[in-house]
Amino acid sequence: TGSLTPADVMGLTGVSATVSVGNVAPLGYELEITDKNFGMLPKYYIECTEDRAIPIAVQRSMYQGKVEKVFSLNTSQTPNFSQPGELAKILLEIAGL
Repeated sequence: TGSLTPADVMGLTGVSATVSVGNVAPLGYELEITDKNFGMLPKYYIECTEDRAIPIAVQRSMYQGKVEKVFSLNTSQTPNFSQPGELAKILLEIAGL
């Protein structure tokens, strides 16, 4: 008997994170956005400056010149956990644009 940890509940006990070719494969191609494939929809990017999985320089290269507005959070790649209030404010601002 004992209390469950978040790792237990999520089935992650004893799991270690590793980077494999599959994790970074999406970074190996150039994003093509045209009017036919979502080019007419406005795009916004919320960069996470402390993300260790996708460094800020890589994030910026992914969206450069392809978005209406960029928002920046001083957080890891999961702002929904670390800064949910700030993320919600940004999402509400985007919804109101």
